[in-house]
Amino acid sequence: MRKLVVFVLGILTFNFICLNVKADDIYYTNANNVSMTKQQYDFFVELADEGYPDVVTEETDNKFVNNGLFTQPIEKQIYDEDSVRQQEIIPSVMPRGTVHETQAKKLMLAKSCGSSFCSITVTLDWKGQPVIKSWDVIGAYLYGNLTLNSNVLTTFTYSGGTIRYDDPYYTTGGFGTSVRVKTSSTNMRAYQSYDVYGTGTVFASYQHARSNISKSTSHLFTIGAGGYGGVFYFYGAASNVYDQMGGVNVGVSI
Repeated sequence: MRKLVVFVLGILTFNFICLNVKADDIYYTNANNVSMTKQQYDFFVELADEGYPDVVTEETDNKFVNNGLFTQPIEKQIYDEDSVRQQEIIPSVMPRGTVHETQAKKLMLAKSCGSSFCSITVTLDWKGQPVIKSWDVIGAYLYGNLTLNSNVLTTFTYSGGTIRYDDPYYTTGGFGTSVRVKTSSTNMRAYQSYDVYGTGTVFASYQHARSNISKSTSHLFTIGAGGYGGVFYFYGAASNVYDQMGGVNVGVSI
């Protein structure tokens, strides 16, 4: 079982006032026709990564504008497989290139809270290409007295385009969305966003399928803190298929 290595970044505060974007203030407009100021663009980059402003929807942008989230601090946690692997091989003497034999991933969770809910954004960044490209699962366990307060928006981007998934599989305690890793693709990222309120902990996980399975098989899971990444218990034909990547979590009290 891999050790959990979590990097907790400091609270990052953006001290600017969010206004409706005027024509003279527009810094960037994405393919969804969402226009942003430079400050808003930078906020979305800090919330996820440099690719996130490209996929922000009007629904997401309006939520951040209308609830004053652009002026709120961001709390982030990161699980980086490269860092885990480096710790596992030191001080062992390993052949050159061992660290890169498995294509590593980085999972990040960011929280930004308003007066009545917290917006959660989860980002999975592939640093290379996996050998197996099947149905992976990204999702969350909502522990404690937490309530999901929005749709679950999941987007998968790659060199050939963008795919949006609006079909999360809900089960007791949380949910997971199955995303298809694309063949012959690079620059792969998965984004998942949703809102919660209450008091508890959000556990987020991304699990990569190590063999080819169907989408329906990828739904063979229950949710619980002891599962893969603190989220997923796979069973039946999905048992021993997923890579057991570590997860990230953040406390919520609102």
